[in-house]
Amino acid sequence: MQLVDSQTRQNVQNRLNRIEGQVRGVSEMVQQGSDCREVLRQLNAARAALDSTTRVFLESVVKECSSSAADDPLSQQEITAQLLELVARK
Repeated sequence: MQLVDSQTRQNVQNRLNRIEGQVRGVSEMVQQGSDCREVLRQLNAARAALDSTTRVFLESVVKECSSSAADDPLSQQEITAQLLELVARK
């Protein structure tokens, strides 16, 4: 299963690049001995950005899978079960 929508793919990639920068920034803060409260704020911001990116990605996957399995209810059930299992994993 791959993202077909190139606009969503680019959106997700842009978000991941920003998150990568955020995480690098937090790492530098830790190395520099920055205030713990500020480090926690930045970690929470990075986690929120990752959660938001996950939602955008999942929404696209669900739409694509639903449309590709529209004619086969059994296939829809299988895809739904697989997606729910993936989302439930921690």
